[in-house]
Formats: sequence, structure tokens, C-alpha cells
Amino acid sequence: MDTAGLERALGAIATTFRLARLYPPTHPAVVESMHQVTAALPGLAELGPVEWRITATGLQWQGQQLLAGDAQVAELAGLLYARGIRGMHVDPGLSGDHVLALPRTEAVWGLGPSNRTSSAERRWR
Repeated sequence: MDTAGLERALGAIATTFRLARLYPPTHPAVVESMHQVTAALPGLAELGPVEWRITATGLQWQGQQLLAGDAQVAELAGLLYARGIRGMHVDPGLSGDHVLALPRTEAVWGLGPSNRTSSAERRWR
């Protein structure tokens, strides 16, 4: 299966994740990154619901490593993995606002030390 749309969206999401951790949402780099996410989401939505497996070093879809060697995707995966998140389900209704909220996963999902599990899975809708 062609993964170009998925990889384009994933790359934009990973970039936004990194920038949103460093700068406020109004920073020009974050704003531009959000434009790229918004442009990439229709390609992701075409696939329907997507489930990623999260490893310590990357993301997998249907047994295939996505954007292997991409430092930002590896950073995103590593941080989610460290928080106990092992999978992510993404529905076609994913918006840029959902992506912008991702760096705040501990606050959004309450992932304090007592709530971490080895099989945690989060859903974006």
C-alpha cells in the first residue's frame, strides 16, 4: 500500500510536535507547521481510521516502519513510548488542534506515574 499521504501527515505532525514543545502556539514556526499539518490531513483521512504501533525509536503501520531515520518522528515516538503509550488510533476527523495538543499529553491524558501501563493506547478523534 502507498504510504506517501500517511508519511507526509506523520512528518508534519512530528515537526509540529517538536515545535509546539519549544514555542507557544502563536510563534510563526508553529503557525507555519500547523498549515503543513492542515494541508497533509486530507491524505491521512483518505486512509480511514489508522492505528500506529509506537516503539521506542519509531512508528509502525501494518508492520512497516514509517519514516525510518527521521529524527523528529523518532523523538515523537520516544517521548510517547516513555509515557507508556504503545499505540495510537487516528480517525479521519483529526484536526490541527488535536495535533497541537499532543505535546501536552501528560496534562490531557493524566499520565502521571500511577497511570502508566505497558499497553496504553490513545485515540485521536
